[in-house]
Parts: sequence; structure tokens; C-alpha cells
Amino acid sequence: MAEKKKEKRIRSLYIDSEKDDQLSKIAKQSGTSLSNAATKILNDKLDELSDRESILPTIIVFSNFKGGVAKTTSVKEVGYNLSKRGYKVLLIDLDGQSNLSSSFEVYDPKELDGYISDVILADGNGKRRKLSDVIISTDYENLDLAPANLSFASADNKIRSQEGGAIDRRLLYAIQDLTTEAAYDYIIIDCPPTTDSVVQNAIMALQAGNSRSMIIVPINSDTQAIDGLDRTAELVDTVCLDNRLSKPQVIALWTNARTNEVLYQVTKADFENTHDNFPQFETVITASTKVGQARILQKTATEHARGEKVAVCYKNVTDEIVKLTAAQI
Repeated sequence: MAEKKKEKRIRSLYIDSEKDDQLSKIAKQSGTSLSNAATKILNDKLDELSDRESILPTIIVFSNFKGGVAKTTSVKEVGYNLSKRGYKVLLIDLDGQSNLSSSFEVYDPKELDGYISDVILADGNGKRRKLSDVIISTDYENLDLAPANLSFASADNKIRSQEGGAIDRRLLYAIQDLTTEAAYDYIIIDCPPTTDSVVQNAIMALQAGNSRSMIIVPINSDTQAIDGLDRTAELVDTVCLDNRLSKPQVIALWTNARTNEVLYQVTKADFENTHDNFPQFETVITASTKVGQARILQKTATEHARGEKVAVCYKNVTDEIVKLTAAQI
């Protein structure tokens, strides 16, 4: 009697006839009970999910509603440091100011054939390009770039004015298509300082990555940066709730810090009092004039300031990211 009840319960989990037939067929072929057959199906499904998880990239979104928090610098430095460790990395520039793109020597708006705007925005014929069509190699091994240009300025209005559904999923679909063509260990997205549909695209794009994908919010001693973190976190909550998604990990990264100054110490203490247990990286990125110099020279601060504190900080935070994502080369 107990076995009959168990079988009835198992069948209730396989509502459609196709799954019910599959369960009965496996049980008959293996000469086992329905419960053992169900266990086999479940294990096969878990193996399938595990295989899928292992081939998906870790996607990291850098975002803060407040500008001037070293967001773009952090994207480039973390991407560079990951590539130096042997990881294949793609940087995606979603900011119409194209500061990330123009920080690379290979970026020449007159020469490039495509931009991220061609992937997100439809042309006059309603067509959008594949992400693989606009990716360029940088001067650094293992580090590629999907560049932006000024045509992506006011992208939110342009996206919303175009016909076609899923306006907040265009980057998600583009990355999903890309993963069938190219294997990246990390895809790092630089967002504009907004909470519009462009940033929503970035948040939704996390679904194209593995379960270790995350959002990093750079902050500094400016209280507006803390407010920007709050607005970014609220947007993440809204997007996940509206789309019935699991909330990704959101971590704060302190940047441009002068750790011996009272302002930093007071702001950080206040943040920890008002943001109970909000995840933070242990590494604090220190302020350095070498960062601005590196940008002008179209180099990374890690190269330009080799051995100095800011370079060591970016190496250390990259170590933390690798530990959190447990990425394998």
C-alpha cells in the first residue's frame, strides 16, 4: 500500500503524459520501481545542469547610478588582471561616452566596423548585429572588447522607441548567441551611470552566465556614491522581482580611497552602520594620480604604476573575484 501511494505521488510530479510515459519506460527497462526511475531522471537532469554551468561564462556587471567612482577604470583593470592570469575575457562597453573603449589603443571610431549600439539597437531595416560581429581584439592577450561610441548616447530613448519586444533582454540574447561561437571565462560589462533600460539589459544579461555571476558597485567617500549604490540595488531588486529571477550577488568595492583621511574613515563607518552586512570586498582601491596618467597613455594602471599601491590593490581585488567565482582555466 505504501509503495502504491509513493507511485501515485511520483506520477503527480510528472503531470504531462510524455513525462509519465518516460518514467514508466525507464522503470520497465531497468526492472526497477518508479521511485528509482524518477531518481535516475533527476540525476541525469542535474548532470545536464552541471555540464551547462561549467561552460557558461562568469558575467560581472559594474554599475553605480553615481558617476566618478572609478567604475570604468575598475572594469579595465580587473579585466586586464584576469587576462594576465590566463582567463579569456570580454569587456562590453555600454556607456555612450565610450571611455572604456577609448582607453585602448586599438579603438579608432573611424576604422571600426561595428559597435555595441549595433547589437542593442535595430537599424533602419529592423535588424541587429551579432555580438561576435563587433568584438575586437585589444593589444593584450586574452582580452577582447565590444566597443561603444557616441551613437549609443541617449540609448534608453532609442531602445524604447523601437518596435519589438524584450527590450531589456537584447544583451542577454546576444550573449547567449555568443557563447555558442566563442568561449569566454569572464564577460565584464561597464554600465553608464543610470538606472535605465541599458542598465536593465546588463542586469538581465547575468542570466546568460553561470551562477557565480555578480554585480559590483564601486563606491567612494562621496555620500552620493552611497546613494547611487542604494538606487542600483533597488533596480536589481525590481528587475529580479518583475522577471521572477533569483537575485545575483551584489558587492560594494571601495575606490579612490585615501584611507588615512578622516572623510573616508567616517563615510565607511557610516556605510557599515546603515548597510548592515552589505557585502564588500576586503581590498580597498587607493587613490592615485597614476590612474589618470594611464588613461591618457591608453595603458592600464596595473602596467603604468607597476609595483605601486594602486596596482597591487587591483591585483588583490582580482584575486578576490577569482576566489568568489572559483573560475577554472
